[in-house]
Amino acid sequence: MSKYFEDFNSGDVFVTRGRTITEADIMQYAGLCWDTQAEHTNAEFARRGPFGERIAQQQLGLLVAHGLVGSLRLTEDSLISVLRLGWNFFNPMKIGDTLHVNLKVLNKRELDMQDRGLITFELETVNQKAELVNRIQRTVLVGRQPASGQHKRWSYIFAGLSELENGEKRGSDPISPGSAHSTRKVKRLNRGKYFEEFDIGEELVTQARTVAEADTVGYTILSWDTDPLHTDIVYGEATSYGGVLAPLLMPIIFANGLGATLGFLAGTNRGALGDWWEFVLPLRVGDTLHFRQVIVGKRDAEDPATGIVTFGMEMINQHGEVVSRGERSALVARLPEFEDEVVPWNFVFGTPEELAKK
Repeated sequence: MSKYFEDFNSGDVFVTRGRTITEADIMQYAGLCWDTQAEHTNAEFARRGPFGERIAQQQLGLLVAHGLVGSLRLTEDSLISVLRLGWNFFNPMKIGDTLHVNLKVLNKRELDMQDRGLITFELETVNQKAELVNRIQRTVLVGRQPASGQHKRWSYIFAGLSELENGEKRGSDPISPGSAHSTRKVKRLNRGKYFEEFDIGEELVTQARTVAEADTVGYTILSWDTDPLHTDIVYGEATSYGGVLAPLLMPIIFANGLGATLGFLAGTNRGALGDWWEFVLPLRVGDTLHFRQVIVGKRDAEDPATGIVTFGMEMINQHGEVVSRGERSALVARLPEFEDEVVPWNFVFGTPEELAKK
């Protein structure tokens, strides 16, 4: 049953049903987002890798978590906006793993607006071995209970936590014009870039991709997210948008695949250290997106063979408008002593704070 702002209490915990990850999920996600990297799609390559078998794409775990939480229908009638989505990965997902999500209310915040409030949820995706797969923070605007006898239909709005917090440093656009970092195009290489080869201000821009109706249908089948705003034409036409919208996570999915086409971390990526995203404009079928990243930070890692690189991110539509924006960090290998040197390596999950040099 749908809940309103006042129905949630800090510390409340809700547990979803489970879902088993299949080979079909991995291959379908590869087709949807264009992330066809070998550790996901090549059984022989993966057998020689650090996990001994294929693993699911990390962002597939976000879709699964999103769909499982949606099945609880907790904010079906009261969700106004997803202001920020951030996550870290801690363990890989393998074929046959069964996942469920523990959803916890981290905190609530009153706003000047009397008809809504701010809630931050923590989602922890856990596998059948009780191992933490990912941890997601989801900050949302939730409506209050309408007066007795009244029924209020909330209109979903697109906004970022940045605006609500008046441009705090963490929430500010990491690669906006006027940033302290001047941008320059990165040179294309026939291999991934090592830590030393990334420079502050380098700009990484992908090809573009048009959102098709088939993408929305494929997303719904894969994620189990059946929100009527992207599945029900009649419902969509009755909203202020005048039609259905593409799913909220679609820009993240496209960013995943479009970024992979550049190959700038191919063979040099040693760890996923977390992302956060905000969704500031709606996305429709027919919109064409490209993905822009700028190197906004570098720091030494505890492991001397690696370093941490931070990317500012924007998904930009055909009108030059930023649809979604965010930031991510990756653990990147340093240059080997000899160009053709084969160095044993592993892939780690965690946070920049855990892996940075103390």
